[in-house]
Amino acid sequence: MKASNFFLVLVRVILGTIFVVSGFQKLWAPAVNFAAAVEKFEIIHGSAATLLSQTLPWFEFIGGVFLILGLHIRLVLPMLWVMNTVFIGILGSSIFRKLSIQECGCFGESMSLPLPVMIGIDAVTWIFFLIYFLVSRRTRILSLDAFFEKSESPNG
Repeated sequence: MKASNFFLVLVRVILGTIFVVSGFQKLWAPAVNFAAAVEKFEIIHGSAATLLSQTLPWFEFIGGVFLILGLHIRLVLPMLWVMNTVFIGILGSSIFRKLSIQECGCFGESMSLPLPVMIGIDAVTWIFFLIYFLVSRRTRILSLDAFFEKSESPNG
């Protein structure tokens, strides 16, 4: 395997792992804990925060697993990238509004990261998404998408 292909697989696995860990940490804890973290950002409250706290971790976790496996990359990659972009906007907005949030709850309760650190991590993650999109025609390397594509082709 060429070094550039290895790099693409590594980026895909790193991105997927970030979302798997983030989603899993929130799924492991009671949803009310993440709902409280969501409400600290003063964007959504009540039942909307509860619904988000019960669904977002599943999207993160399943999306991350699919990305690691290379399954439905063309669907999952943009979905996770949009989520990452929204996270950056929310974190930036809370810093701009000078909300007194000590940590974002992005990785549940097990990992406490201050907002400036988390926005830095999210920015690097966003750049990795950009790199992956720029070489999107090669995103199926070592993926289940490529495996299924080969098994469905008449020559495979």
